[in-house]
Amino acid sequence: MGTNMDFTNSFASLRHSADFSDFLLTTNSLSKSYGCVEVLHDISTQIRQTEIVGLIGENGTDKSTFLKCLCGITKPSAGNFIFAGESYRSLHCPAPQLGHCRHSTGI
Repeated sequence: MGTNMDFTNSFASLRHSADFSDFLLTTNSLSKSYGCVEVLHDISTQIRQTEIVGLIGENGTDKSTFLKCLCGITKPSAGNFIFAGESYRSLHCPAPQLGHCRHSTGI
């Protein structure tokens, strides 16, 4: 599996005191493990409705795993997230509200 993702520095500028209603997406200590291998570790961030955010990184760093957790394709092993004011546990099926589009540049 890939290396653990750490968004702490990437999203440091987004962290400041604000009401949770200001944010479209908030993740709190989100982690994902496959067996004893932890691929996502303690991801916490806040993204406002007006922001456009990209995930960039080398192949195998589990960017897709993070998005799959947000889309409900796979469940986080720990932590939680709030999308549009609702905990992911209360969303019947988050995938229709969150999009995940895989892109391949293979020839």
